[in-house]
Amino acid sequence: MANTRKTASADHMVAALAALIKENGFAGVTVAAIVRRAHVNRGTFYLHYQDKYDMLQKVESQLFTRYRRIVAEHTATSADNGVIADDLILHFLEALRSDIDVVSALLLADADAHFMANAQALLKDLLHLDQQPASADLPPQYAQAVVMASTLAVLRLWIEEGARSEPAVILRYINIARGQAPVSLANGLAG
Repeated sequence: MANTRKTASADHMVAALAALIKENGFAGVTVAAIVRRAHVNRGTFYLHYQDKYDMLQKVESQLFTRYRRIVAEHTATSADNGVIADDLILHFLEALRSDIDVVSALLLADADAHFMANAQALLKDLLHLDQQPASADLPPQYAQAVVMASTLAVLRLWIEEGARSEPAVILRYINIARGQAPVSLANGLAG
């Protein structure tokens, strides 16, 4: 019973942090505002976190640990030989969608520069970019940058829209963006 309350309190504090970041930016968030919004006392906050920076770091760490576990589990069971497994990306998108309030606050409010760096590293693993065949026309690091940019653009827009579209639809958009040159995608807008 006590563990359930502890988890609920932590969840309320994380939800409060996300809401406050969206409202005020991370700089405008205070411990007092978090505990007031989460309906917990300061002692409960300090039982979990040292300060708002520690909270931010721990929340990010928990998210990325969860997402990396998804990648590791699917990679360990997948024999895709370098081809990106759609079920892995779909599973990741579903997990991301379940955390959308926190992720959108952290991503869109630019609460922490480390969040984007961690997101890019995770995406590189998710897309198996190190295992992709090299292009004769583009050095590998540039090809990876193009794939990352198009995938991040799709994900960012989905997050900005509150993850309203189904993960399967977003997976299809990611695959289209990865499979076509940006110029051909842009030319489709004019027609």
